[in-house]
This record gives sequence, C-alpha cells and structure tokens, in this order.
Amino acid sequence: MIIDEKEMMADNREITQSESAKNLAGLNGEIKVFLQDFEETIKRLKAGNVDARFHPGNLQGVFAGITQGLNEALDQVTNPVTEAVDIINQYARGDLSREMRKLSGKQAFPMVSMPSEVTSA
Repeated sequence: MIIDEKEMMADNREITQSESAKNLAGLNGEIKVFLQDFEETIKRLKAGNVDARFHPGNLQGVFAGITQGLNEALDQVTNPVTEAVDIINQYARGDLSREMRKLSGKQAFPMVSMPSEVTSA
C-alpha cells in the first residue's frame, strides 16, 4: 500500500489540532478552577478570616505554584501579627513568660510598635 504524502500531512495536522484543542480545554479548566478559588479566598479574607488560604492541591503546574506562593506570602504577613496578639493577650492575663521571636525586615513591625515595657518583659 502506497501512502500519499499529502494525506499523511493532513492526518498529522488533524492529530495536532486535536491535541491542541484538548490542551486548550485543559488549560481553560485550570483557569476556571484557579479563578474560582481566587475569588472565594479573597472573599473570605475580606470578611476577616485571616486563616483563609488558596488550595494549590486543586491545581496543576503554574497555577498550583502561584497559589502556593500566595499562601506563603499571606503566612509571612499574618503569622507575626497573630503571634504578637497572642503574646499581648498573655501579658494582659499577667503571664509575662513568653517573648516575641526575632523577625527580619518589616515583619518586625508588631514589635516595633509595642511599648518597650511589653517587649522587654
């Protein structure tokens, strides 16, 4: 059986177009999941749920990486603040045994804004 070169090229084009369509559909699905998670997490954060985080496990590739990075950034901001609040509450109850851990850069802002009596208890 002799295979026509034009027919072979047309078959390859069909396969390529089919694969491209499948890849685009998958990417479209990932974008929808990403945007839905993004919108829901932002709503929860705006409502005051400082523990709200994105769900990188529901995504793949670059979108999982973006949401993981956003979660890490949120942790860098919220953890020092919640830690400072916890320590202040302990101090208010008369327990002066706990100290704030040393933080680098602007993460140290809760400690800088506390009165020196509190930070050097």
